[in-house]
Amino acid sequence: MQYKQIDGLRFFAVIAVIFQHVCPLPFWHDFPIGSFGVNLFFVISGFLITEILMREKIKETTTPALLKTFFTRRVLRIFPLYYLYILICLFFVPYETHEYMPWLLTYTMNIWIAFKNQLAFWYFTHLWSLGVEEQFYIVWPFLIISFPVKRLKVLFLLMIALSILYRAVNVFYLNNYYLFNETMLPTTLDCFGAGALLAYLKTFKSVQLNNAMRHKYLIVAGILLFILNNRFGTILMQQSLGKALNAFVAFYLVGVAATIRFNNLMKLLLENKVIMYFGRISYGMYIYHLLVMGLMGRYFTQFWEHFNMASFPATSATKMALEFIFISICTITVSMVSYEIFEKRFLALRKYFPYSKAI
Repeated sequence: MQYKQIDGLRFFAVIAVIFQHVCPLPFWHDFPIGSFGVNLFFVISGFLITEILMREKIKETTTPALLKTFFTRRVLRIFPLYYLYILICLFFVPYETHEYMPWLLTYTMNIWIAFKNQLAFWYFTHLWSLGVEEQFYIVWPFLIISFPVKRLKVLFLLMIALSILYRAVNVFYLNNYYLFNETMLPTTLDCFGAGALLAYLKTFKSVQLNNAMRHKYLIVAGILLFILNNRFGTILMQQSLGKALNAFVAFYLVGVAATIRFNNLMKLLLENKVIMYFGRISYGMYIYHLLVMGLMGRYFTQFWEHFNMASFPATSATKMALEFIFISICTITVSMVSYEIFEKRFLALRKYFPYSKAI
């Protein structure tokens, strides 16, 4: 099912990531919008994937047929662009790409970061989130297939609770708990679980869900609680509850977009055709944006000097705004070319692997 406003949310999620990476502002500690953007992607993935899998389970699609269709469609969507990006990096930074190659090829950059307790080379650091998503996709269909439909809600709630508990335990027992809590699959399961729970409620409790989604003030309340927790909470509270509060806000954003829909200004933004298109290419925007930033700094220094950008302080609002706009435009352009010329060829193949027809 196509959700127009979720495409719009995808665009704003990736723009939030780019904005935080380009603009080093002091208040990111209180509300790191880039991290929220990634967590929003996780909730969206949990919602969409779970809705598909539950629908097929209810239709009693055979397990081999479901697994074949699911994994083939995921591979066609994710693998081509990901491995193209690695080839491009091999051209621009061959030494660094070779250094990380085993982790890149196996979607395990998140594990490298967590156990090394350091960020990877700039062009590869953001790939941790794709590792988390791939690891989730590998195990999730088997869990949905294995659990009785009536027990799925318990599974989703348990995921959320255990993820919060796991992050709290890591604070006591791991010296490198911060990166571990950010980049490992078990520590992000509350985001996927929130999306999965939303899919369950939409499928089986749609009236109650629609009524709950009308309380949009809870989105603002969740954001305020997140900021207050980051500002005044203990390390334990920040680590255990921070991502869960992100998941709560994302739960409502995705829930409203998928049910009663936003109206007024939000509707105009999220259902704008240009923004919806950018949402469809958001995967490419996320993949390419750090490479674009790196190449801008590496090859376009003279461009900045031509516009006297070097005279601005590093923290100048004007400089950061111009850099953000320029890098965003370049990232969108690269992503559009990639999507239209390269990715669409693989996406078109998905028509040969359809999910079962609606009964």
